[in-house]
Amino acid sequence: MENLYCYVDETGQDTKGTLFCVCCTVVVSAAMRDQLEKILEDIEHASRKRSKWQKTDKKVRRAFLDALISHRHDLEGCVYVEHFYRIVDYTEATIEAIARSVGRSPHPGVPVVVYIDGLSKHMVNVVGVGLRRYGLMVGKVKGLKDEQSALIRLSDAVAGFVRDYLEGQDYTKKYYAELLKVGAVIEV
Repeated sequence: MENLYCYVDETGQDTKGTLFCVCCTVVVSAAMRDQLEKILEDIEHASRKRSKWQKTDKKVRRAFLDALISHRHDLEGCVYVEHFYRIVDYTEATIEAIARSVGRSPHPGVPVVVYIDGLSKHMVNVVGVGLRRYGLMVGKVKGLKDEQSALIRLSDAVAGFVRDYLEGQDYTKKYYAELLKVGAVIEV
């Protein structure tokens, strides 16, 4: 049985729970993962996106978002986002977002391999147990750094973008509606 692969990043810890966004990029096979990673690397190169979303120039952000919209068929059913207000347990919110995202994916009963940006080794077991509590079959949980995967960088970008949208930044309104409309991003 093929695994699902879930790449997770979040933003909002600095708001002390006022706003917390989690993005999960879920892909259904190793072949699809590799194909999507290549597409995302090409998008990053063409848009000149080089760093974390919050450090990225708005012109580059727009180019990156335009490219995501133009590649909507490649992203369809893969990118899920959930946001929380007034929370204190970021780990539990992240676990919930992963469980809900995987549950909404096209193959919810398949074992899932989860990669979370910056997850420490001592939190791997906590997250695995939490995901099993939601009924997921967990193959592996592992921490990654942004530079290790285009899929983690996509999750960073989408989480940061959604945070910008929820904070009312002007450039986001058009893109947010379009990304949802074309199915490139799914709210859970």
